[in-house]
Amino acid sequence: MPRDLGVRTKNDKKDSVVLARYGSKEKSKLWQPEAPEIRTLKAMIARLDGIEKDLQREKNRQEKALISKAPEEVMISLSQND
Repeated sequence: MPRDLGVRTKNDKKDSVVLARYGSKEKSKLWQPEAPEIRTLKAMIARLDGIEKDLQREKNRQEKALISKAPEEVMISLSQND
């Protein structure tokens, strides 16, 4: 951005000038909040991702318990989560 505006050195004063020139040159779109449906969908996807990670952690615990020949009480506890 600075080089596009013909600036080769950098300091606070020049930065402010460059930013002012950039702001007057660029026309940005106004920020619009996401639609409620999009926010809901993103929240649902995040929740699903969390549940999938929890499930994978439980599967990993079961596998480790089987491999390490965990006590029967541990195996019963893990099998109750199925």
